[in-house]
Amino acid sequence: MDTAMNKNRKKINSFFKFWVIALLYFIFSLEAALIAQTSNGVGKYGASFLQVSSSARQVAMGDAFSGLADDINLMRYNIGALGFIRKSTLGLNYHKWIDDTQQGSIGLAMPIGFAVFGVDLIYFNEGEVTEYLADFVPTGAVVSSNDVAMSFGAGFQKQLFGMSAAFGGAAKIVRQTLAGHSATALGMDLGILLKKGRFSFGGTIQNFSITKLRFSDKESSLPETYRGGIGYNTKIGKNFRLNLATDIAWLVDQKMRIYSGGEVIIGDIIALRGGYKFHDFEVNRWAAGMGIYIPMKWLSGSKARIDYSYSPIDILGGSTHRLSMVFEFRSLGPDIGVDQSRIDEMTEELRKELEAAKKARAETEKAEQRAKELAQLMADRLNQVQQIAKESKGKIEVHTQTPTDSVWLTMRINFDFDKSNIRPDEYETMHRIAQILNTYPGTKVHISGHTDFIGTEEYNIRLSHRRVDSVMTFLNKKEGVDLNRFYYPVGYGKQKPIASNETPEGRFKNRRVDFVIYTTDNALPIPEGSAIKTVKMYDDSTVQIICNGKVKFEHKFLTNPDRIVIDFPNIFMLTTEKTIRLNSSIFLRARLGYHPDKKFSRIVLDLKTPINYLIAAKDHIIYVRVK
Repeated sequence: MDTAMNKNRKKINSFFKFWVIALLYFIFSLEAALIAQTSNGVGKYGASFLQVSSSARQVAMGDAFSGLADDINLMRYNIGALGFIRKSTLGLNYHKWIDDTQQGSIGLAMPIGFAVFGVDLIYFNEGEVTEYLADFVPTGAVVSSNDVAMSFGAGFQKQLFGMSAAFGGAAKIVRQTLAGHSATALGMDLGILLKKGRFSFGGTIQNFSITKLRFSDKESSLPETYRGGIGYNTKIGKNFRLNLATDIAWLVDQKMRIYSGGEVIIGDIIALRGGYKFHDFEVNRWAAGMGIYIPMKWLSGSKARIDYSYSPIDILGGSTHRLSMVFEFRSLGPDIGVDQSRIDEMTEELRKELEAAKKARAETEKAEQRAKELAQLMADRLNQVQQIAKESKGKIEVHTQTPTDSVWLTMRINFDFDKSNIRPDEYETMHRIAQILNTYPGTKVHISGHTDFIGTEEYNIRLSHRRVDSVMTFLNKKEGVDLNRFYYPVGYGKQKPIASNETPEGRFKNRRVDFVIYTTDNALPIPEGSAIKTVKMYDDSTVQIICNGKVKFEHKFLTNPDRIVIDFPNIFMLTTEKTIRLNSSIFLRARLGYHPDKKFSRIVLDLKTPINYLIAAKDHIIYVRVK
């Protein structure tokens, strides 16, 4: 049974989509054909009162409403939007037009089941007319003329091409009475409204004649109109809403008409409106007005709105005033306290969230695929590196226990005693190292030098640094490895043995150069430092102490003479300078020294005057700054 119901739903959906597409095609094909026509004259129609609107809000917005169409008076502008009505709504409109002519209308819409049904009644009183004979002699009789039109419509809402769509139609009965003679005609309206985000797009055919008005032997068609429009609505802050609309309309054999208008709604209390008609053959070109929103909690949470509009009639030196009332009654179902605009906003927010979720899912899938591809690439590269290391006959060792974002390898080559230059018999090993580094192009490489325990610590620190510099220079000059790839090169001397120094084999393992290749773009760690490289002025009030990595230090201020003393435990000096002139207005000089007995380096900053200072480390630099 469920399967049969689903099939029926699909058939209904297909039926709706077919007729919506057919209606759109019909409307816009006719509009395109009409644009192509030459429009020089003003056509002649019956029931011209159908072209005069009595609704104050719409007139105040320049009659631009077919693309916005969001209240009961839409039945005069775009019957297709009837499907978006959510609550039973009543509209009352009245205005005095020219001299003693008057117009009024009543509109009612009710959602029932899957559709919204509407009825619209228009009455136009053309006033009293004195009867004349053929020679313009009054007969003394006074005749009256009036017009009535009633529309019965239905609207439906569907999702179409990812947009909210409403479409509908109305049958129309028109009766005119002229000096005691009456004529009746039947007509039809068709329309559609599409909503996408804050935009809405409307198209409609109005007053399509099924039968014509006939007075004596003369027939007149209804004022057949083809109309399209765009609407836009948005919130401005918490208390303001903005509606904008533009319409284009054509009457067969007449010139194109362009309408534009808008309104600002303040705190759901008052609305200010204005509109303009760009064509120059209207009785009134511009209009303005306002609306007042009235909550009716005493009527089960219903709402009301009173609208007023003013439009001058320049050609006659007068003006018209329109007054409308719109009542929106509580829905027949439970009142959840959310109006349609809020539902539309929530729908749009949900749509955006779904799009963001789809995008995030796609990005996640792409990231997972990239991660898999990167993992495979890293595995392939590691295999290449291990093969190169295997061919080095023990000169190169690849360590397997390393973080996933780096490759750690050790190179062991022989240097002449107290020398740092690369021996020719080690060129092949250096070439293999270059091959490995170039297997990971563009990556950063941390390089560190190590010695065995022979010699003093200070001597070995400097020797290991010289050998690291020699390795980097060789790889750059002979193998084309960019020097900028080398990241914080450090010589550790005999501080980091990996084997016992008691045996020749252990000492051989300790005499090495380690390479860590970072295979990620993430922030890289600053290596542990071993020595101070130099001291210099950063600006007139700041001294920089530059090391070869992160170091620990202690500091104190002494007087007689005034000076700052900074001690670095287990840190050595690469520079051979004992005194560095600073020559600032505050700092006189820096005195540097290594104390082998207690294994620490000391820097003394001599001052010209007592100061308050701050000292802090960032990466491999210590800053001493005057407060």
